[in-house]
Amino acid sequence: NLVEPDVWGARYEEINAWERALVDDGVRILKFALMVSYEEQGARLMERLDRPDKHWKYSPGDLKTRAKWDAYQEAYADVFRLTSTEYAPWYVLPADRKWYPRLAVTEILTRTLEEMNLDWPKATFDVEEQRAALAATMRR
Repeated sequence: NLVEPDVWGARYEEINAWERALVDDGVRILKFALMVSYEEQGARLMERLDRPDKHWKYSPGDLKTRAKWDAYQEAYADVFRLTSTEYAPWYVLPADRKWYPRLAVTEILTRTLEEMNLDWPKATFDVEEQRAALAATMRR
């Protein structure tokens, strides 16, 4: 385990309670996880070593983390299972091909915004009065 279960158990409950409070206050929550395969992660890390312009993205610690791949996959599965709710869902997207999660996130965000049926805020000032005042500054 990456973290002791008793530590995470309480944290999952705190996360869900916090997200519930946000939703109760009118916040819409969407959570995205872009997941690459072990093979794709290796290829991307190798590219960072092969290309000088990507060296800044690489850390020797990446290998230590990669060695714990299976433990991380189990941890992710727990997070998704225990914190994906009807009011704050996780969207777990395959990300080996960068175009797919970009498209999926765009579609999900677009659909969600349309469902929210948002309106522009109403002016808190007299629009015609301000228009006349501005027009007066434009005459020279």
